[in-house]
Amino acid sequence: MNIETFKDEAELKKCPIPFFDKFLRKTNDASAFGFFRMGNGPVLMSNVYLSAALITLAEKEIDCYYADDDIEHDQCGYVYGFKPSSLITNIGTMTGILSAFLVPFIGAVIDCTDHRRKLGVLAALTMIVIQAT
Repeated sequence: MNIETFKDEAELKKCPIPFFDKFLRKTNDASAFGFFRMGNGPVLMSNVYLSAALITLAEKEIDCYYADDDIEHDQCGYVYGFKPSSLITNIGTMTGILSAFLVPFIGAVIDCTDHRRKLGVLAALTMIVIQAT
């Protein structure tokens, strides 16, 4: 694997926002990975928060939610045929299966048409709307 390091600061790509220039690394790939992780952190934390909220809402739906975790309660029932505790696992499974089938199709459509940007934006917005609802 050939990783190109730059000896001159002028060879590195600059950020459009000058404030972020202080986060640049010795290679463009390392800088890109760092910026990717900066953006990925809030997404991960929102998933942690929303996962707990979804499980709580599912437990409240079947009157199985207790704010005090020290109280032992009976076995919870089912919401739409699933236990509330398996809700996040089911969401992850369905997301993985749908992605495995749809992403290659969307990629092929984008690669074979002249409207790459429009279709890419539309696919991204669709995924955002699905995640937000």
